[in-house]
Amino acid sequence: MPRARRPIAALACLTLLGGALPAHADPVEGLGRVRLERVDGEAPQPMMLHDRHHTAISKLPGPTRGQIRWVADLDGAVVGSGAVDAAGRSYWATLGVGQIHVLDPDGLTVNTLLMGDGTHSSPALGRDGSVYISTLGGDLIAFEPDGRERWRHKAGREILSSPLVDEPSGRVIFSAEDRTLGLDLRTGRLVFEYDARNGRNNSSPTLGPDGLIRITNWGGFAAAIAGSGDQVWKTPIGQHGFWASPTLGAFGTLYTAGRDGTIVALSPQGRILWHAQAPGNVSTFLGLTTYGHLIVPVAGHGVVTVSPGGVISWQLLLPGRRLSSTLSVTRDDTLYFSTYDGIIGAARIGEEELLWSVGTGEQMNSGPIIAPPTRGVARLYVGSRSGRVYCVE
Repeated sequence: MPRARRPIAALACLTLLGGALPAHADPVEGLGRVRLERVDGEAPQPMMLHDRHHTAISKLPGPTRGQIRWVADLDGAVVGSGAVDAAGRSYWATLGVGQIHVLDPDGLTVNTLLMGDGTHSSPALGRDGSVYISTLGGDLIAFEPDGRERWRHKAGREILSSPLVDEPSGRVIFSAEDRTLGLDLRTGRLVFEYDARNGRNNSSPTLGPDGLIRITNWGGFAAAIAGSGDQVWKTPIGQHGFWASPTLGAFGTLYTAGRDGTIVALSPQGRILWHAQAPGNVSTFLGLTTYGHLIVPVAGHGVVTVSPGGVISWQLLLPGRRLSSTLSVTRDDTLYFSTYDGIIGAARIGEEELLWSVGTGEQMNSGPIIAPPTRGVARLYVGSRSGRVYCVE
C-alpha cells in the first residue's frame, strides 16, 4: 500500500551563483502549462525524452500499482531508453552484436532489426513507422517499418547521442563527436553538417519552436543551428566537461546542467538568464513538469525541481545511488524513475514520499517510458543492463 503523503515546502539547498536572481531573468517563462507537442502518427513515445523539445512529458497516464507484469529477455545490455509506436509495440536497442528488439504489449518479440554494432542510443520513430538508430561505430541507420534496412550513413565518428526525427523538415538530426548532422529521412542524403571544432559532443540535439536546433558541447558551450547548418548563436556556459543534452521550455528557454552541478538557463536568443548550483553532481538527462519547472536528477540527493527563475521548488531523496539516464513525467506531474541499483518507482512532484517502488536487483541504465494502457491498465517499460525489459503496471 502507498504511504500517506503530504506536501513539501520549498527548500533552499540550491542557490543562485552570486546571490540574488538576476534582474534580466524571465519571470514569465513556464508560468503557464508546457504545451505538449502533437506527434505525427500519435506514437506515444517516438524518441528519447518523448518529444523534439526533450521535455520527458508523456500524454499517457502512468502506472499506479507498482507491480511487475512481465519480464522479457533480450540478447544484450539495454543502455538507452526505448520507444513505443502507435500500436503499443516497444523498441529496444542493445549493446553486443547490436540489435533492435520489437516487443508486443505482452513482451513477445515480433521483429528483430540488425544494426551490426552496439549502441548507447535510443531509437526514434518516424510517422510512417520507420526506425532510426545510431551506433557506437559511427553509423546512423534507417529501417523500414517491416525491419528491412532502408539506408545507412557512415559518419566516421563515434555516436553517443540519440537521433531526433523532425517530420516537418523531413530530416533526422544527430551528433557525432564534434559534429551535428542532418540527413534526409527517406534517402539518408547529408543535408547539413555543423562542426563545433572542439572535440566530443555527447549532446542529443533538440529542436526549438523557432525551428532552430540546440546543442550543448563538452567544450562548455551551447549553440543554436539553422536548418542549413549555419551557426545562429554560440554561448559559453561553463567549464569543459560533461553537459546534459538541452531541454527546452514552453517558450524556447534552454536548460542544461554540468557534471559539477552547475545549472544554466539561456533565452531563445542565447543570452544567459541565470546560473544555479545543485547540491551534487548532475550526469543524466533533465525533464520538465507540466508547469515548466525543471527536473534535475542529482547524484546522492535524489531529484530537485527548479523554477523558471532559478529557485528550487522541491526536493525528494530517492532510494539507490543515482537515477538512470532519463525520466518520464505524466500530465498530473507524476515522476517515474529508475536507478542504477535496479529500483523502479514513482513520486508525485511536490510531495515528500514515493507513491510506489519495486526492486529488480539489476542495474538500470535505461530510463522508464510510459506505454499505452493494456486491457485498461496503465504501464511503463524499462530496460536493464542485464538485457531484460520490465513491464510495470
